[in-house]
Formats: sequence, structure tokens, C-alpha cells
Amino acid sequence: MRIILWLTLFLAAFCAAGAVSGERLPVFEKPDRSSDIIGSIEAARIPASVQPVTGYTVRHPLAAYHAYYPLPGGGYASPELVYRTDEEGVRSIVRKAHPPYIRIALVAVTGIALALVLLGYVKRQSSKAPPLDSKTEACFFIAAIVLIRLLFLLNLLTEWNNVVAAAADETGYFETAFDMLHGRFAGPWRFTVGTGLLYLPFLLTTGAESFYDIAIPFSYFSAFVLAPGALVLGFAILRRLGLSNLRAALPIACWAVWPFVHFHIENWDANFFQSYFMIRAISGQWWNFYSALINSGFNAMSDTPGVCAILGCIAFALYMPARKRSVLLLGLLYGFACLLRINYILLAPALAYIAFHRFEPELKRWKTLLTLTALAAAGFLAVFGFQLWINFHQFGSPLTFGYILHYPEVADGLRPANGFTLRTFLAGTHTRFLAGANHALWALGITGLVLLRNAKQRTLFALWAIPLIWFFFGYSHTFCDARRFLFASLPALLGAFAAIECWSTFSRREAAAVCVLILLTLFLVPPFGVKLPMLPLQDLGAFLCLFPAGLLPLGLHFLRTGRKQGALLCILFPLLYLAGHAYLLAGLLALLLLRALCDWGREAYRIYASPEVSSE
Repeated sequence: MRIILWLTLFLAAFCAAGAVSGERLPVFEKPDRSSDIIGSIEAARIPASVQPVTGYTVRHPLAAYHAYYPLPGGGYASPELVYRTDEEGVRSIVRKAHPPYIRIALVAVTGIALALVLLGYVKRQSSKAPPLDSKTEACFFIAAIVLIRLLFLLNLLTEWNNVVAAAADETGYFETAFDMLHGRFAGPWRFTVGTGLLYLPFLLTTGAESFYDIAIPFSYFSAFVLAPGALVLGFAILRRLGLSNLRAALPIACWAVWPFVHFHIENWDANFFQSYFMIRAISGQWWNFYSALINSGFNAMSDTPGVCAILGCIAFALYMPARKRSVLLLGLLYGFACLLRINYILLAPALAYIAFHRFEPELKRWKTLLTLTALAAAGFLAVFGFQLWINFHQFGSPLTFGYILHYPEVADGLRPANGFTLRTFLAGTHTRFLAGANHALWALGITGLVLLRNAKQRTLFALWAIPLIWFFFGYSHTFCDARRFLFASLPALLGAFAAIECWSTFSRREAAAVCVLILLTLFLVPPFGVKLPMLPLQDLGAFLCLFPAGLLPLGLHFLRTGRKQGALLCILFPLLYLAGHAYLLAGLLALLLLRALCDWGREAYRIYASPEVSSE
């Protein structure tokens, strides 16, 4: 009953807010605030029988949308855009958007649901009842993680009402979807077809004629379905790799809030790139708002569907029954993931490594190895073969992709179609860019990969994250975005840090102390030689180093009590974070990848050098 009452009050307030007589509205030539103004009209004179259309005003990288009413005499007017005259008599157009009551209500409902989940878990843990079984506890953690992400996202959308990311690559994805829907395959298309295939249901249900007709519904689908799905898959992967519910939940919870608290500065003129953490960095900051939209999945790009698909492949590879048909299905899934993001071909070694261990007993027979490889390739080509056919049909070669249409005026070797080039890599600009913008994440991930003793976990995390990162060191257009290209590496690096064995040797107080000092370091302490005046407490200057320095006494305590790995964690992380040199981080990643390949090689040698290996 109370819910119905509140909804009634919200509706009444909404209606009252819209009925302001005497206001004059500008009349635009098109349903776009940036189009020419051809007149004005009183708000009360808009015909009630006219159905509004949604119009977008694009100021890259953002787009604001409003409801525009077509007028009988021509032009469009929006009750959300009105004339205002200031004290000096200057008239201007101001935005008078209605408060987003539905979103406000959803924020409240999500917050209440999260509180109930957390309170229910704490109450159960503190009661005398038997402890929760592992599956029930996992459900509590998954629910909390998803609700945390939705709460942050809804709050973001409520504050920046009716503003979305402007179209970039999405117009190319829409072109492929629109052409496929109408049976046209001549192209030429500038992108792979995976995201266009996801667009098809939205075109069918909306009758869309342009990308912006599906921009809002697809953004909600991406952010409220696919992005939470990726979080759930990430949790499931870490659990399968042997992490406890809590140690799997914490890095995924960090990933859930990461887009809303982690930002970066990029100053290309000064060649300065730096990541930082901040709680209230989005309010009024359009660049940070855009960053949050992209990294939380509230957009129609290929990144969130792609990371959901590739995590689905990794999860399936870990959980699938060790049967031949499972390998065929894995190939199908992986083919679709590569249709979404072609650079996910770089994660083939990670999937092969998982299959290597899943089928280890059978791999002693060369015939079985070849059969499984053929099945995986057949499944992959059954899906990705569609793209190869498109390439052949539109460009004359199955290996020529639509990326050749990007920036044709740029010199050869500097185009997206060239992929990784030694020329771009040796310039070092993108290495500094990515290392600076992701420096906190890499400090955590490298710490985990260096200290992790479990060779299987360490090798998988390295094969999962590092090839993707290194590819973009040498990709000509990495400058377009510092983080969305590397989405898939984030759960691997956070997972590696959480998987370090010493966490299980800490008491609750010791673990809390280490975590608090790491968080204070991340949120308050810039690396050596870097000034970030927007961060709090920066007037303290060198005294801020007391937070990372506080890890050293803890490290000595762990060393005295025989926990060398814990001591190394308290030394290595602050050194990597405070030093933060791009080439140091990139070099360590390369060495860690090399170690992973060597570890895998030793495992393979142990199997195939065995006299039990058969050719049957």
C-alpha cells in the first residue's frame, strides 16, 4: 500500500511539474537542440494529440535526448527546453528536464534490496544457526555484487538525466545490422558482424531506421543485463579456480564499482597519463561521466558484449564436461566472442591452457589431441566462418577485414588494419598511455602474478590478461580509449591479486589492516613525481607516504612470524605503485608472460616426454 501511495505522489508531482502555463519554448527546425531556431511557442499551445519523437543533440562524446513535439506549422518544440531571461534581460535556452522519479524510485528499491541482502548475510553469520553452505553463500555474494553495480549505475543515470554516450563505432555496427535485416550483404562494412547480430532483435522490435532509434534500449540491455552477467561469470571463474567465496567476491565487487571510482588523466601535449581513484569525481565532470558510461557498459559498443562473451567462454571451458562435443561447443562460443571483438583471438592460448588441463589424461594420445584441436577449430569456423565469407564477398579475401576502410588517408603501418606494428610499439607512446591510465590495476595484478605460487592459476591469469595488453602497446589507435580495449584483463589481474596464498594465512585484523592501507594508498597517494591536486588531503604532501609506508611494519611482522609471502606483498605492491614507471610495468608483464609460457612448456614436456604417450 505504501508503495502505491508513493507512486501516486510521484505521478502527481510529475504531472504538476509539466503544467506551467505561459512558458515560451523555442521551435527548432529539427528535433535537435543544435538545429536552427525558426520561432517560439507557448508550452500550453502544443497539441495534446501529437505524439512526441525522441531527438538527440550530439556534442561528442555525449548526446542529450529530449522529447520533441512536431508542430502543425512546421518545426519541433520540447517542453524540456524553455526560454529563460536572466536579471540582465538576456534570454537563453535552458534545460528543464523533469526529475527522473522512476530512476529515483529504482535507486531506493535497489538500495533497500542491497541492505536486506547484506543484513541477512550478517545476521545469519552472527547467529547460532549452522553456517551457510557454499552455494547459498555464493548466491548472497552474487546478489550483493550485482546490486552494488546497479546502485552505482542508477545513481549515475539519475544525476545525469537523459544523457548518453554519443555514437562512434555504433553507426558502423548499425549499418551491418540494418543491411543484414534487409538481406543486403554487398557492404562494404567497416566492422565485424558480431555486434550487428546483437542489434538485430532491437531493430525488429523498434523498426529502427538509424542508430539512435535503438541507442537507449540497447544501452539498458548492455548495462543491466550483459554487464551484471559478466560480473557473475567472473565470480564463477574465480570460484572454479579454487578461490573461496569471499576471495572470489572481493575482486569482482571491486570490478563492480571500478567504473565509478577509477578515472584517468590524459594530456597528450604534455605526454602525461595517470590513473586515480575518487569517490565523487563524476558530479559535474563530463569527461568522468563519459568514462563511467563506457566502463560500466551503458552504451551500445562492442566491449561489454565482448567481455561477457569471452568470460562465458572461459567459464564454459572450466565447467564443461570433459567430452569431445563440449570442445565443439566451446569453439562455437569462442567464434561468436571473436565476432564481437576480433582481438579476443589473443585469448586462444588461455582457452587452450584450460582445455589442456581438462583433458590432460587423454592428451597423452596424439590422436586425441588432434581430434580435439580439429573439433575446436570446426566449431570456431562454423561461427566465425560467416565473417570470413563476408570478408571474401566484400573485399575479395577471407582475411581482409573491414578495418581497411578506417582512416585510409593515414600512412600504411599506422592504420587500425595493420594491427600490432613494431613502429607503433617502439614509439612507446601507447605503452606510457596504457600504463599510466591503468597503473593502479597493473600494480595490483603484477604483485599477484609475481607472488602467486599456484602455477596453474598464475599461468592462466597471465595468458588471460597479458597478450591483450601487449597487443595494444603496438596498436595504432589505442589512443582512442585507455581502458575499454582491456576490459577482459581486469578480472584476471584483480583475481591474481586475490588469489595470493598469503591471504589465507592472515587473521581478520591483519587482512583488514593490509586492505585498508592499500585502499588509502590508492585513493590518497599519487606515485612519486606526480601531482594530483584534485585528490583529498594533498596539502599533507610527503606525509601521505605514511599510508604505503604503513605496510612495511606489517611486512616485518609477517616476516618474523614466518609468512614471507605476506611480507613480500607489503613490500612489492607499494614499490610498484609508487614507482609506477610505464616501461617497468610493461617489462614485468612481458617477463611474467614468458614465465607462464615456460611453466606451460614444462607441463607439456612432462606429459609428452612420458613413455606412456601413444599415437593411437
